Amino acid sequence: MKLLQNSILLMAILLSIRVIGQHKSFKHIPESAGLSNKIAKDIFRDTKGFLWIATQNGLNRYDGYEMKVFKNAETDVSTLSSNDINVIFEDSRQHLWVGTITNIHKIGKDGESFDRLLKRSPFEDNNFEFEITSIIEDKNKNIWVGTSGAGLYVFNLDGNQIKHYFKEQKEGNFNFVHITALFEDQNNNIWIGHKDLSYTIFNPRKKSFKHNKISLASTRFRNNTGSYITSFVETADKGVIASTLNSGILAFESKTNNINYLKGINKGLYHPTVKDMAVDEEKNLWLGTSDGLHFIPKYKNRVQKVYKSDDLNSNSLSDNAVLSLYYDQQNILWCGVWGRGIDYAEPNFKKFETFKREPMKTNSLNNDMVQTIMEDHEENLWFGTSGGGVTYYNIDNDVYEHFTPQKGNKEKLQSWSVFSIFEDSDNDIWVGSYLGGLSLLDRETKTFKTFKNDPHSDYSLPNDDVRDIFEDSNNQLWIATNGGGIAKFDKYSETFEVYKREEAKGQETLASNWVLNIMEDSRGWLWIGTYGGVSIYYPDTDTFISFNHNDKDQNSLAHNWVYSIVEDRNNTIWIGTAGGLNKIDAKYLDKEIESYKKDFMTKYTEENGLSNNAINGIIEDEEDYLWISSNMGLSKFNKEKKIFTHYSKDDGLQGNEFIPMAYCKTAEGKLIFGGRNGANAFFTSDINVNPFKPNVFLTNFSLFNKEIFPSSEENSVLVQSIINTESITLLYDQNVLTFDFVALNMISSDNNTYAYKMEGFDKEWNHVNSKREAVYTNLDPGDYIFMVKGTNNDGVWNEDGRNLLITIQPPYWQTWWFRTLIFIVLLVSILGGYKWRVRAYKEAQRVLEETVQERTFELADKNNDLLTINEEVQQQAEELEMQRDHLAETNNLISDQNRNLKDKNEEISSLVGQLQGANSEISLKNKHITDSIRYAKTMQQAILPLDDSFESIFANHFVLFKPKDIVSGDFYWVSTRNKDGKTFVASVDCTGHGVPGAFMSMVGMALLNKIVNENGESNPIKILEKLDEGIREALRQDESKNRDGMDLSIVCIEQTSPTEYDLLFSSAKSVMYIFKAPKGKIQRITGDRISIGGLRRKKKKQFSVQKFSLKRGDRFYLTTDGYVDQCDESRKKFGTIKFEKILEQTVKYSLDSQYQMLQDILKIHQGNAEQRDDITVMGFEV
Repeated sequence: MKLLQNSILLMAILLSIRVIGQHKSFKHIPESAGLSNKIAKDIFRDTKGFLWIATQNGLNRYDGYEMKVFKNAETDVSTLSSNDINVIFEDSRQHLWVGTITNIHKIGKDGESFDRLLKRSPFEDNNFEFEITSIIEDKNKNIWVGTSGAGLYVFNLDGNQIKHYFKEQKEGNFNFVHITALFEDQNNNIWIGHKDLSYTIFNPRKKSFKHNKISLASTRFRNNTGSYITSFVETADKGVIASTLNSGILAFESKTNNINYLKGINKGLYHPTVKDMAVDEEKNLWLGTSDGLHFIPKYKNRVQKVYKSDDLNSNSLSDNAVLSLYYDQQNILWCGVWGRGIDYAEPNFKKFETFKREPMKTNSLNNDMVQTIMEDHEENLWFGTSGGGVTYYNIDNDVYEHFTPQKGNKEKLQSWSVFSIFEDSDNDIWVGSYLGGLSLLDRETKTFKTFKNDPHSDYSLPNDDVRDIFEDSNNQLWIATNGGGIAKFDKYSETFEVYKREEAKGQETLASNWVLNIMEDSRGWLWIGTYGGVSIYYPDTDTFISFNHNDKDQNSLAHNWVYSIVEDRNNTIWIGTAGGLNKIDAKYLDKEIESYKKDFMTKYTEENGLSNNAINGIIEDEEDYLWISSNMGLSKFNKEKKIFTHYSKDDGLQGNEFIPMAYCKTAEGKLIFGGRNGANAFFTSDINVNPFKPNVFLTNFSLFNKEIFPSSEENSVLVQSIINTESITLLYDQNVLTFDFVALNMISSDNNTYAYKMEGFDKEWNHVNSKREAVYTNLDPGDYIFMVKGTNNDGVWNEDGRNLLITIQPPYWQTWWFRTLIFIVLLVSILGGYKWRVRAYKEAQRVLEETVQERTFELADKNNDLLTINEEVQQQAEELEMQRDHLAETNNLISDQNRNLKDKNEEISSLVGQLQGANSEISLKNKHITDSIRYAKTMQQAILPLDDSFESIFANHFVLFKPKDIVSGDFYWVSTRNKDGKTFVASVDCTGHGVPGAFMSMVGMALLNKIVNENGESNPIKILEKLDEGIREALRQDESKNRDGMDLSIVCIEQTSPTEYDLLFSSAKSVMYIFKAPKGKIQRITGDRISIGGLRRKKKKQFSVQKFSLKRGDRFYLTTDGYVDQCDESRKKFGTIKFEKILEQTVKYSLDSQYQMLQDILKIHQGNAEQRDDITVMGFEV
């Protein structure tokens, strides 16, 4: 009885740990955001919504996308005094205060500069160093500033110093030189932490200080020296709490201020140094320590969960050392981690539970790619995976059980890739798999009985690739096969009645023999999804009708690949295809459909709001919504409003890509969808919307693509940051404007969306999705209002957004004053001109009379002059006629040149045609070359040893072989000689990779076969020497400058007794690892630092051999340098030390498991980085 009680208690603890363990998932601010330094000493989110990060190299303002960095400029006193920032604080006026290692600053009125409040250091005379450690505001709106070395300052909100407490001003037996922390409690007392593990309480009513010393004599940290208080917080249940360096945390009782040493919490700390604390919305306590993030629930005196870094979990902390914590207004927990920047945990609005494979843990899925899901009558789950067989999950016990194939065992599952699991009305479990047939599970013996295709029988399973298993309302089992149509299975006679496509019947037959799924509707009709369309089977008449995709009919089946079919509560049929979603209203299904009719189906695609056209699964929930899985996440479809709501990996999904036909609805209403990285399960009631309405701000303003900065100079466009600016005035030629804006929602901020409008120019809002920039060109002079609004990640709008009044001044010639001045000038000019013309007219009459007489006498003289001019004009006319003839000749010459140019143009066109023909020929030859390389790959794979070559020699083995290119420069070789029973294994890395490396590998393999198998050489030294000579002869390296060669390890194994073996090892610039079971350690064996091949040395190459004795169960590993040299996304190599550590950690598992772990770890390390070299790792157990 006691054992039973203990077991129940243990199970309850395990279940509670599992639930809590899923509570927080961490993300990381990416390097691309531009954080200036990865040591985040303080974090603060201001009232606007910007996140401020204090680092050792600058102050960072983060908007959810990128950082704006503020740094010291030596010649500019309006910048920070130092780049080493300790603390950030915002006062009640929303002004930012910043403490560095040299001064206290208050942000300037322009929002970009900083006022230095200590005009000079109080220690400039003796160079005494001090730094700002903490900043708070009390209820009287005084700013308290603690320093290390300069005491305690008090300022008013305007930045004027009120008081300075220092060692010369002693209060009792203590001084204020070194302040480590400040805090105001709910009674408005000021708590002051000192560097000697003491604290002071200032009572504002009595204006008195009370100093206290902390004793650690009765705690587990009593021997810790150099401890001091690092921070204070206050909780409803524990009062004021102090965290310490090297001494855990302490609490002070609210009435007496007696110390509560919180032994229960301190006992659970992984490290006694607590750098920072935070209290969340639910009043739980979070501790950032030097070894993990610790969670203490409200009203609990124990650590309930510790979050730590895990290289195999991308959602864990980046490092175990947590320097700073902050819990913001969006309930996001921000963590500054040592040397890795900022991690953060978002509130879980969308509680997607994830089932996945956890490397190095057997109590999880056996493979991440989930292809089918089934809940049995006991409400436990069954998962069919690609490459991991079947996983059974007992929910009550939180235990996973795996069913996998075993070579040669017919009572085991017959395939690793499972497409369908089904429990029939007799509670029998059926499994359909890829080329594994139909299998029936015996739950007691955990064995399978498998039905496969018999080509000599018409009553056997028509095809071994089983994609779906279904039982209709008459308890009749139906089997969907990929290539063999469908089959009706009689459980008692164990025979199959097969239905296949009959081409002569057209639509009145199965749409395709490649069948994916079967569904029965409320009428008893079977709906069959295939790779050739959808079919309906009418059991009463034993007939079919089929429908296909038609490019000419927009409302036909969206695609011929049908992945899912469901009937909703309104008897409407929904069909998910590879090209979209189809709907068939119940009104079309009153009677049997004889043929396809126009408008019979309605189609939804990406143009109608789908996130992706590949519809992999459909489930109707209890509220009449459809949940749709696709290759781009999950979508919730409101059938009445025809609105899609999308969910992606950012919302907690296993990934964005889901698998066709992998979906399930449990008895209690939980929905489960399978994907490439596991399966997501959820109750629709748990999928909530982020209600936060983000503030929207302009973050940058540019003219002619040049960013404008605030300036106090005259005529400056901005006098303060664009964030705080409400209006700007521009000149008429400053009319190419660019605005950058942001909605300050930090939860999955990449999914925030925006709309903007220029009032006075735009008629409608511009909805630009996630784009955060607006550009306007050539705006006319006038008044405008630029308006921008944004949503959070779930589409919740802040309709108020942000407005900016813009005035574009007209040019001076379009101003009212200039036009008035022009009118006056014109009027005066007209009047003055009139008077002048009257006077001039009278004077002109007088002069005219005198002139007429003079002109009469001059006419005669002029007549003579005209005769002379006439003669000159005639002469000029003759000259012009001569010039005309010359121009005609020139025109003829130009025409000849034009004909010549036309001929040249035709020659050039002919050359272009010849070049195009040459290009086509080159493309064809390039294809031939590529085909040749692919054929070379086939040849290379054909000559590599088969698995059977190893299985006949070794008890267990694995080969991890990943070529970089189509063909590989790495190869592995094995040979067993019957005459003496010796076995030879080699791992070889040839010079280069791709085609050159592959050529070398074929030469090397041929030489090894000749030396060992034909010539009978057994000595590894002789083998290497002959291989060296063979390579040199094959590549004529004595006659050329060719230096190609290879590095390799070769072993010779000989069995000396039933349980003992001798192993001889030689190598050329390569290594071997040996593990001696059961409790040995991985031993690294190095060989000779000489390569095979290359230029001949003056001194003959001397290879050596090493001998080892192995017993049954011992292991050895051979590898090339490709695995350890593989880089991650930051170009950091995996490294030999890490590789050896992984071997050490995984050697306790089977070689099959170790192989999978090495693959997983390499995949996690590599990420999206390109593969650098060919990779070969082999493990053998004797």
